[in-house]
Amino acid sequence: MLYKPTTGDPLRKLGADSTFLISYAMVAQLKEGFEKGGVSAKLGSLLVDWIPSALILDNAFENKFVGTSESLVHGPLAMGAPLTIRFPGPPCYIEGPPFETRLQDIDPAPQVSIPFRVAYEICNLTGQHQTLTISMDQRGEDGEDDALSLSGLIVSGLIHSELYLAPMEKSTFAYTALPVRAGMTRLPSLWVSSFRHNAWVVREDAGSQRPLCVLP
Repeated sequence: MLYKPTTGDPLRKLGADSTFLISYAMVAQLKEGFEKGGVSAKLGSLLVDWIPSALILDNAFENKFVGTSESLVHGPLAMGAPLTIRFPGPPCYIEGPPFETRLQDIDPAPQVSIPFRVAYEICNLTGQHQTLTISMDQRGEDGEDDALSLSGLIVSGLIHSELYLAPMEKSTFAYTALPVRAGMTRLPSLWVSSFRHNAWVVREDAGSQRPLCVLP
């Protein structure tokens, strides 16, 4: 249910030549076998239930001509079920994802002063050369630059660079993290984006990542 009028809603009763606008969002999901290609589809359908509005008679008219105090109605006949009209959504072409990304397994409980590796495997599923931009932010949620006191990690490796992928090529990029204190911590924010597709390939925000327990 996207919209249902309530009592007193100005859109509950629409007059002649009235315009009613409604918007909705959809998430496209391709079934198995269509991931590397695409499919033509329509963006759903809108079902509108029309119920004619009856008009209540004036009380003075009721008392004079009808002789009853009960509320009477006139106008369109009452309907037991609403009249449903279907409006098909616009057709579109849904493409498969241009990249496939997988985070390789990392140690869920690293130890202080023992470095561990964080690696991502990215596969270019298109027939075009791709350039990916890699960026990392070690600041905390409050914007402070003291990465040591906020995350407890010292990071090195491919953290601000570009990655080039040939058509259908699979590549792995990684960085090394060194824990400097025990306790709960999170990996820094990491973003990998595609300029050609203007889309995220990897978007790992520090606040949304699963925390790690660093052992002494």
